[in-house]
Amino acid sequence: MAEVVEALVTKLGQRLRRAQGVTGLAPATRGWRLSITGGSSLNVDAVVLAVPAW
Repeated sequence: MAEVVEALVTKLGQRLRRAQGVTGLAPATRGWRLSITGGSSLNVDAVVLAVPAW
């Protein structure tokens, strides 16, 4: 799976955030509105959720 992540990092560069804490997720007019750790928010086109398989 690391190959997929590294390919995305190569293609998207700074537009991709890894290990970003998210405290809220809501639909927005275009895409999604994320509430992120630290109290700020971010409007995004897409969200990729990756969690451990336990």
